[in-house]
Amino acid sequence: MNLPKENITPAQAQNPRYIDTLIVGTWLIGKAEKTKKTYQKVLRQFFEFHPKISIQTTTTAHISVFLKDMENRGAKATTLNLYMNALGSLFKSAVKQRRIESDPSHPLKNYKVQDTVYQKVLDISQIKQMVLKEKRPRNVLLIKVLFYLGLRVSEVVEILLSDFVIRKDGVILNVKGKGSKIRQAPVSEELWREVQIYAQEWNLRPSDFLFFDEKNKGKRISTVSIWKAVKSSAKKAKVDPLPSPHWFRHTSATLSLEGGAPIHVVQARLGHASLSTTSRYLHAKASEGLSKYLPTLDE
Repeated sequence: MNLPKENITPAQAQNPRYIDTLIVGTWLIGKAEKTKKTYQKVLRQFFEFHPKISIQTTTTAHISVFLKDMENRGAKATTLNLYMNALGSLFKSAVKQRRIESDPSHPLKNYKVQDTVYQKVLDISQIKQMVLKEKRPRNVLLIKVLFYLGLRVSEVVEILLSDFVIRKDGVILNVKGKGSKIRQAPVSEELWREVQIYAQEWNLRPSDFLFFDEKNKGKRISTVSIWKAVKSSAKKAKVDPLPSPHWFRHTSATLSLEGGAPIHVVQARLGHASLSTTSRYLHAKASEGLSKYLPTLDE
């Protein structure tokens, strides 16, 4: 949505749709393209559901009814929270722009999301089998990058060979995270050696994507292709249920913490803005009971 010029006519100043365009345009400035597309989708659905209202006339009831309708149609708590937070972000921006007096989403509370992270942690033996059974070098490297670095799929597709930087204390990868934020991920000697071998085999230049489209070497791999590669490797290793690429991020965080990594280090490497997000991985093993820590009654 394009941002109109500020020298508006009196008629435009009274047009709710024109004012909405001003508010939304200002709100979206500086946001990542993926975020913009998500937010625009939310707004489109919201105002298609309430075609007779504007940002300035939206009430808490409007948002509540819209979310309730989504819930009745089967939307999950995570989706409902995404929509509510997107709308909340818009109305907070409108308040800052002095277009409305208060945020109508403020009284609403987030939907409770069942935390199932512990169900999405792979056993190390499963990952070893995936690497062992996988014959394609690209997929083997992909699995190792996902596991050892704990990256999001959106971060993996953006890796250029030049993002690996050799320093005196080792090799680091400059990761392009959420909101265009760059964070550094140390790369082990083993992983760096495999990256070099892979790059030499494919004659990659520094400006090339590490994982590229097989039909166009200059084009990055798609997120769908990464999903397919992980599913294919998992099937060969008879991993059940079949994991998504994000499971490796969960596994990397969980096993790192269980191995003694300080939680603030894991937070930094995963690119979490809040320590509370990282703490989700501090769940107890199913096999670890309280009796291990309690005095025996038989003595």
